[in-house]
Amino acid sequence: MPSVYYELPSPRLTRGEYWLLEIMAEGRIPAGFLGRDDQGMLFNKPSHGLSQDELLATILELSRQELVCYTIRHDQTERHFSNTDQIRDALAEESRRGRGKTILRLTSEGARVWEAFAAPRWDEFISELWGLDESLDQEVQELICTNPGLLQRYLKSSYPSLPQIDPDRVWWDILEPWEVTYWKILPKAHRVRFVDPDDGMGESPMSSGFISPPRWYRWD
Repeated sequence: MPSVYYELPSPRLTRGEYWLLEIMAEGRIPAGFLGRDDQGMLFNKPSHGLSQDELLATILELSRQELVCYTIRHDQTERHFSNTDQIRDALAEESRRGRGKTILRLTSEGARVWEAFAAPRWDEFISELWGLDESLDQEVQELICTNPGLLQRYLKSSYPSLPQIDPDRVWWDILEPWEVTYWKILPKAHRVRFVDPDDGMGESPMSSGFISPPRWYRWD
């Protein structure tokens, strides 16, 4: 009886390819970040484990497959690398205070591939923003999730001082739609904003963070 082969529903990716898609799924990445030696601390996960030449070749292959692209700061035109010298120059850019000009990101196809491979559970994803809200002229915490029960539980466990906050300094609303990331939009989410009296952030622009529960997608 002849052998029968079935196509797997998820794409085939090397560890290095997946690592790169994963960090770009979480946000746009200044190319210079990938040229630094402190990537474990920078991305809060083990490094990609690639040599410099392997890293350049992997980025080039992802670009050739149109899974990742790059933009130039303040210009959202998607571009693709044509050779490793171009990538090497981008990775050498100064990026310590967001000064690098080359920004790496997923294409729409790259986002589709990452979702097919990682199988994210978006109802378990929580986004956090913190910093100075200019419309309120004060520092605020902001949490967003499609799952109101999960959001309530996270608030209770992570912000025990919340019940003591003046109710007039806690604001709940619904976002329709919700732009989760630069490449993902969900139809609806619940948002809470509040002033945390225990937080000593200091004045700064609104910043974002990935704070979802562990294993909200298959490969992390």
